[in-house]
Amino acid sequence: MIYLPIDPETQRKRVQRRYGESPDQTWQMSEEELMEWRAFFHENEPDEAELNGTILEDAPPGYESWSAWAASRWPSFPDEYA
Repeated sequence: MIYLPIDPETQRKRVQRRYGESPDQTWQMSEEELMEWRAFFHENEPDEAELNGTILEDAPPGYESWSAWAASRWPSFPDEYA
């Protein structure tokens, strides 16, 4: 995982630009929604162990690995990282 912190103003500009350039590939987001998502993410901000990949919980029940789980949700994701 690569975690890239971003300040609210820069994020807001990127969200607006992305919607302006590709409205069919994204959705409009209000200031309130953006702040709610920022708060949610920062409450769950990855710690050093997560960023370094040193701690990984077991895959969900029914899956041999996290990549198998991800591949079941996103078919284009390769199931090769067991």
